Amino acid sequence: MLKIHTRDGRTLRIDLSDPDQAREWLGRLERDSFQAEISGVSVVEHHLVRFRCDACGNKGAEQVGVQYSVSRPQGINSVRYAVELVDVSGEGRGGERVTVYAGDIRLSLMAHQSQPSARISLSKIGKLRFVPRHSQE
Repeated sequence: MLKIHTRDGRTLRIDLSDPDQAREWLGRLERDSFQAEISGVSVVEHHLVRFRCDACGNKGAEQVGVQYSVSRPQGINSVRYAVELVDVSGEGRGGERVTVYAGDIRLSLMAHQSQPSARISLSKIGKLRFVPRHSQE
C-alpha cells in the first residue's frame, strides 16, 4: 500500500496490486502538475512476525505494521517521484519501490513484502535528461 501526501494536507492511498488503481495513479504521476503537488510518499506494509518468549519459552506471532516515508527534498526545484510494484513470483522477495529524482540525485526505497525491512540507495546520477514514464499496457 502506498500513501501519497499532497501539499494541501491530503493523503491518498494506492494499492498497486489492483490493476485499475495502478493504471489510474500511474497516469496521474505522469502529469507534471500532479508531481508538483506531492509533498511525500509512504510505503505501508503489514507483516506477521513470529517470536519466542525468552522468559517462558512459548512461541507466538503478532501482526506488525511498518511505514517508510520519503518527503520532498527542500531547496531542489526539479523533483520527480516514480512508484512501482516489484513482483518476484515464487521467491517472496517482491515489494514496492519508490524512486525520487531530485536534481542530480536518485533516492530509491525498496520495501520488502516478505519481511519488515527496506533497502535505501542514494546515487548521484547527473542531470536527468530522460524522465521515466510508466507503460500503461
